[in-house]
Order: sequence, then structure tokens, then C-alpha cells
Amino acid sequence: MIRMKARLFVGLALTGALLVACGGKSVVGVWAPDPSTLRDDQKSDKKLADSLTKVQLEFKSDGTYTATNLEGKQESGKYEIKDTTIMMTGAKESEWSAVIDKDGSLIVSLSEVTLKFRKK
Repeated sequence: MIRMKARLFVGLALTGALLVACGGKSVVGVWAPDPSTLRDDQKSDKKLADSLTKVQLEFKSDGTYTATNLEGKQESGKYEIKDTTIMMTGAKESEWSAVIDKDGSLIVSLSEVTLKFRKK
């Protein structure tokens, strides 16, 4: 019984920390790119538009994430929120980040594209 209460407390504390770090909004969940935020030249790129349907980020309450890229390949790792930045470290020690925007969306800059993600 004590172990169960301790686990519940830790789970609530982690959720609370995520909410405070994000200004009251949790990043936990599945996020997808918002195609309406692409530049005009990118919107007309059919290949890019088709690839974006594969892209998503999933943040879990245990501090792990899974990212699916333009080719549909997945990478998993750990994330940490510092102010309005989510720092992600992948299994291959790759590091990248997302910025939590004022409207609650996530801004991710990739090699040639900056994407705005919204929670599904």
C-alpha cells in the first residue's frame, strides 16, 4: 500500500513538473506537424506534404519520447524541459530540441524546414 502511494505521488509530481515547466500545459501526448504553417514554396511540394503525414512526436510522462521522421523511421530517447525548450537525447546520443511557443504549439527546426507541431 505504501509503495503504491509512493508511485502515485511520483507520477503526480512528474506530471505537475511538466505542467509548471510548460506554463500549465503538458507536452505529454502525440504531436503532429501543422501543414498550414509551412512556407508557400513548401506547401506546393507534394513530396514534402505526403511525407509530413508520417511525422509525429510522442512524449510520455516517464520522460521518454518517440519521434517519427519524414521517412517513417522512429527514434526514441529521453527528454527534459528547461524553461520553454524541450531537449531530446536519442538512443544514438543525437541531441535536438523543440521550443514551446506562446500558443502551446511546439516549434521544431529540421535541416530545411521549420515545423510547428500541435497536439493531436
